[in-house]
Amino acid sequence: MGVIEKKAGERKLFLKWRNIGDGLLVTLTGGDEHIGAVAVGNSGACSVITLPGHRDDEIAHRQAGRINRKTGMDTVFLVGIHFNNIQPDEIRKICDTAELMVDELIDIIEE
Repeated sequence: MGVIEKKAGERKLFLKWRNIGDGLLVTLTGGDEHIGAVAVGNSGACSVITLPGHRDDEIAHRQAGRINRKTGMDTVFLVGIHFNNIQPDEIRKICDTAELMVDELIDIIEE
């Protein structure tokens, strides 16, 4: 299992992954960890399931698709990020940081 830890402003995020056969299981969490959304990237297509009341689907869908397209690996990407009183600019920082973390993961996989 691998881990990448980064700060998005004052908020800390954790990207963890492990291989499952020829596929990849990735989790992105921060704050109060939970299951908010799960996306599956396969053959360039992507599907997402979001739990009611959660808004983690955009990150899950985008990042599962990116990993699958770049690496060719079937990818399950679970996102559960929750910070109380988060502001819109902090949400943008989290999305940008998630992008950088996945870039780093793709570089590790392609080594």
